[in-house]
Amino acid sequence: MVTMPKGKMTLEKLAGMVQQGFTSIENSFNQRIDALAAELRERLDRLEGRMDSLETEIAAIRRQLNNAVYQPELHAIERRIVTLERKAGIRTK
Repeated sequence: MVTMPKGKMTLEKLAGMVQQGFTSIENSFNQRIDALAAELRERLDRLEGRMDSLETEIAAIRRQLNNAVYQPELHAIERRIVTLERKAGIRTK
């Protein structure tokens, strides 16, 4: 709420009032910007943590896949073993 100064209004008084209004708006704006920046930093920190976690999980999955036998290869090896067993005359269960 703006109160009118007592006495005669001068350009200097009016300029001072306008300046006070702009300063107040600027302070409010800066406070809001600071709050938004802090919130953004916090969200980015959480996101970075989640990304680190995902990278760790992906690395673990890659290690497991590198050690895994792929199904098409496994079937090909089984067929070769059966063929070798037949040629060698080995009976299997």
